[in-house]
Amino acid sequence: MILSSLPKNKGRIYGTVYRIKVTELVYQKIKKFIYRVKVNQKKYKYNLMGLILAMIHIPFKIKNAFFCSQFVAEALRVSKMIPATVSSSKVLPNKIYDLIKAKAYAKRMY
Repeated sequence: MILSSLPKNKGRIYGTVYRIKVTELVYQKIKKFIYRVKVNQKKYKYNLMGLILAMIHIPFKIKNAFFCSQFVAEALRVSKMIPATVSSSKVLPNKIYDLIKAKAYAKRMY
């Protein structure tokens, strides 16, 4: 797994890029999830209320709506990279690494 931060220039948006090795099956599950959202993109919207509530640890899920890290967490949950018990509506960006690192390190051991 590689963790790197984007350049921190004044006036720029900060971000982090994660890369983990996955099996072909996991890759196909994530790809299918993204494709399903893409072909139905008119049905989907941004979950601003969910983001605000996630910041105070209150899950709030709206059908066909995601905030950014919720979308990533849902793709990981659907592909079984994170437990089904994890509520994607409570996952903020800084928690994604915590959720996937155990899975990624466990995979490295085998």
